[in-house]
Amino acid sequence: MNGPNGDLGDAIAELSLLLIAEETLDSTLRRVADLVVNLLPHCDMAGISMLSEGRIGTRVATSDAARRIDERQYEADDGPCVAAVRTGEAVLVVSVADQRRWPAYAKEAELEGLVSSYTVPLQGRERTVGALNLYSLSSSFGSADRVVVEELATHAAITLANARAYQRTQDLVQNLNEALRSREVIGQATGILMVRERCSAEAAFEILRSASQTANVKVRDFATRIVENDTPRSAC
Repeated sequence: MNGPNGDLGDAIAELSLLLIAEETLDSTLRRVADLVVNLLPHCDMAGISMLSEGRIGTRVATSDAARRIDERQYEADDGPCVAAVRTGEAVLVVSVADQRRWPAYAKEAELEGLVSSYTVPLQGRERTVGALNLYSLSSSFGSADRVVVEELATHAAITLANARAYQRTQDLVQNLNEALRSREVIGQATGILMVRERCSAEAAFEILRSASQTANVKVRDFATRIVENDTPRSAC
């Protein structure tokens, strides 16, 4: 049976072996959250918060209760998660019942039966991009947990950065493909209009643009209609 260091090493190895190309960003994050819950005896549930355009939101959670605790903090704009993301420093709540710093968080946490929480910021390229929120319904997180979580969070942040970079690349490729398809169909529609109206390419495109505005649809969508209507249907 592996000891704590062996378990941590296995967890880090699993993170490093995640095949980003075969995972969506959410599925990658969910695997990270599940990994932490399985690794730490005191951790009953977890959530991963992401910072996007200045707003914090839960991207994945291992339970509805974890998501509710996270979201209550966002609503109040206060709590361990919010503090960790804003300061870039880990926040340990040894006892939810005894802490008085975040009343809105404490109220929701106690309703969910939470005993302790530990939030670790996820750092990417020298800035905080989110946080790993760990929740215990049984006992308090201790110093041994902190060492494991902070080490794991470092590698989780690398995995997250890789996943986000891959996702951005995929989005860019998709956008470029969409642009190429749009250009192709618009070119086809323009050619059809040039023949039909006996006009120049510029005039045909202006006809297409004006017609799309009148119909209140995108130029590409209107061009698609023209191409589809002009294409002979195959005999069945």
